[in-house]
Amino acid sequence: MKMKSIFMILIILTLGLFVSGCGIDNAMPAVIPLEESVKEIINSKGENYDFLADELYNIKMEELMQTILSKLKNYNIVYKLGDLDGDDIPEVAVFIERNPEDIKDEGLLQIYKFNGERYGIIDEINMNYDNNNYGMEIGKISEDQQGLLINNQVGAHAGITYGFILKDGKLKSILNQNKIHLLSVYTSNEIKDINNDGVLDFSIFTINPETEEQSAVGSDKMTLWYKWDGFDAGILIRVDSEPQILVSDSIVFEEINSLMEADESLAIRSLIENQFKMSYVDNTILLTKYIEQLEKTTDEIDYSKLIEQLGDSISKEYRDYLSILAFNINEPYLIDDSLMVSPEILGNRINFLENFLITYPYSSHIQEVDNIYKSYNKYFIFGDNNSPNFIEESNKIQDGVIDNWNLYIEKYPNSYFANVLTDLASDIKASLNMLTPETKQKYNYIYK
Repeated sequence: MKMKSIFMILIILTLGLFVSGCGIDNAMPAVIPLEESVKEIINSKGENYDFLADELYNIKMEELMQTILSKLKNYNIVYKLGDLDGDDIPEVAVFIERNPEDIKDEGLLQIYKFNGERYGIIDEINMNYDNNNYGMEIGKISEDQQGLLINNQVGAHAGITYGFILKDGKLKSILNQNKIHLLSVYTSNEIKDINNDGVLDFSIFTINPETEEQSAVGSDKMTLWYKWDGFDAGILIRVDSEPQILVSDSIVFEEINSLMEADESLAIRSLIENQFKMSYVDNTILLTKYIEQLEKTTDEIDYSKLIEQLGDSISKEYRDYLSILAFNINEPYLIDDSLMVSPEILGNRINFLENFLITYPYSSHIQEVDNIYKSYNKYFIFGDNNSPNFIEESNKIQDGVIDNWNLYIEKYPNSYFANVLTDLASDIKASLNMLTPETKQKYNYIYK
């Protein structure tokens, strides 16, 4: 960290983090006029001024940053100007690549803000030993929120995306990697406004879950474009898929398709017999149509049997969706508002659904699965009407509930729901094992 310490000293001296009483070495006096020029430009402008469109401001800031960076030849440093806190005066986000010779150096992300006199550091966070930065943008991430989006390289080829807002002068992470897939197999993902609505979007370049080859090199890829959801994940707005080579017998497909409404029993037998003559896409289309026909006449569809007969020939997304439906056919989790399965079984289902939501964000069944997932969450946390997890009169948590939560956390430590349970358990412990109105409100998205 020796060189990183030198960097910090240079930044402090150059940007004037402390009062002017700090000493500045003989190599740095040229920076002083630059600081004064920047100060004069900023203080001479009124509210709602667009500094990023001011040519002189940008020139002076570029000169200032290059003067600093010229002293740090051993580091790869990337910086970006942009208004993070909505006061119209740009902050400076600086990514400092880790020193590969120092195993304790994780790299840094620093934010500098103009304080009326000069730019000074207001917050910094370690960067998890990421290799380097290949994308950084500051701008609107929603209609009323400014933010910072970053793409860093990790490992030999992969990339990871981060999102931050500035809250009370501190960086706050807004993308939870346990809730949304943030790793890209290659550094081919981008940060930009793809639909010209003035809000930044970000992409993840990932392996298509349906590809047979799952290695980074040989697999089919897809690009998932997201917009920040205002909480801790993203809303999928576009999917760009590489074309797949799919071989399918169109004559067989048309024959079975025409049978579906006339004789569904014969159609499904023919589908099972001819499944390997068609692509997984065509098989999925036909099985979907068959199930839609069954739903008109029966409530107890044997999804498990259909998975056994056709699971290897349909899309993985549809197979996993049918598995979710099969849970409550084979073993209903709720009857007359009473839980019928153990916390362990319910927890396994929660994790399965969570993986579905992360793996197939483009699924046409995503809303239905999300509703089931939230229902499972609610009953796992609060219990049912007959056996509530909190005593009604006192709101005190029942014995053994935290133990069940801890078992889930231990089994699925990297899951998003484990994060929720960990935070909730901490809040309840801080409230003397009671569910307070404040805690209810905090977790209202589950409770309601």
